[in-house]
Amino acid sequence: MAGFQSLLQKVGQQKERYLFQFVEGKYQGGEFVLSRNGQLIVGRDVSCDVAIIDPKVSRKHARIWNGDGVTYIEDSNSTNGALLNGKLLKPGTPHTLSPGDKVTIGDSVFVYHGPEGEARKENKTAPSGDSLKKETQAATEPKHEPPKAAPVVPPKNNDVLDSVFDGLEAATADTPPRGVSVAKISIEKRDLKASLAQTRFDGALHAKEGKLSKIDPVDLVNFFLQSNTVGILQVKIISPFNEKLEIRFGEKGITGAASLANKVFVEEKVFSRFLLAKDGEYSMKASEEPRKENMHQAIFDLFMEIQAQKPLLIRYRKIVAANSLRFQIPMTGKLSLLGKKELDSLQFMVNAVETQNYLNLFPEHDDFILLSEVLKYIDMGILFGDNNEEHAPGVPRDIMEL
Repeated sequence: MAGFQSLLQKVGQQKERYLFQFVEGKYQGGEFVLSRNGQLIVGRDVSCDVAIIDPKVSRKHARIWNGDGVTYIEDSNSTNGALLNGKLLKPGTPHTLSPGDKVTIGDSVFVYHGPEGEARKENKTAPSGDSLKKETQAATEPKHEPPKAAPVVPPKNNDVLDSVFDGLEAATADTPPRGVSVAKISIEKRDLKASLAQTRFDGALHAKEGKLSKIDPVDLVNFFLQSNTVGILQVKIISPFNEKLEIRFGEKGITGAASLANKVFVEEKVFSRFLLAKDGEYSMKASEEPRKENMHQAIFDLFMEIQAQKPLLIRYRKIVAANSLRFQIPMTGKLSLLGKKELDSLQFMVNAVETQNYLNLFPEHDDFILLSEVLKYIDMGILFGDNNEEHAPGVPRDIMEL
């Protein structure tokens, strides 16, 4: 009987969840939950468990996890930092959360309420005066739907980035709290000239053609944007990919992108692949006739995000250049911390063997979304590191050699 009671207690603990609620910012009123012994990644990237689409938020900003009923938060070396009750968190250092604690990330503030059931009981107080008025107002306002558990492997949708910038859908929370989307959002349009006003370029960039080994693709795009060049940038990448691409520039900025070899690639994927290039040739075919197409906002926002996080772009380039997806031996991370969808995502990677094979499996998603997932398992100690070169003699190179 004691064993049965212990089993019941264990099952109860597995179902225990911890409630967070947004109290300030564009997500105000939205909420998300953390399972016991679970983990959530908070950031601007669509692949994050809690996606906060805000230019002040890093793609992977912070990590929240629970260990046997104790909840922690850690700043993941974000650009602008995170605040706990008004105090700046030290990056890479876990901090314990107590009910009532306020966390500030970008322009959003959320409160940790502790165990979900207890938190909701405390909120069910008898209405009186102001509270009754608030309830009446709330009845006339749109209700926030519970957060959705989205798959770790990005959804198969040809408008992935459009969905990020136009709005994240909310649905039921019957599955474990992964891929939380707490509200529908919109991105403010950023002024192109203001974003490039402080940029300065080397004289070598004025050439209409050259080698990518001499010029970073990010700087090359900035140059053409600042110089108001109109035309088509033709690119032949020889490392780490073998690709022929075209990037179109109009009067209002980047208007499109296409792969001549992989026509099924969406434009965002083509552009992300160009930014990952290490070597190749480029030439700009300038047009005397003005190109009046509208700027491709999703591509431009993607460019602005990755430009602001050069260290992350460098890590992505190393992962692609290494072109190997292997389990780390010994494995310092725990597979038991992963949910079913995360394990499915990991299996896709390991089965693909090579990073580039994995990226090519998903033509409808930009490479940065997919690489952010690979980087997550590297940082967890499950896959080998950025350059996959740390291999000691006598140590199995892969789990199949054990």
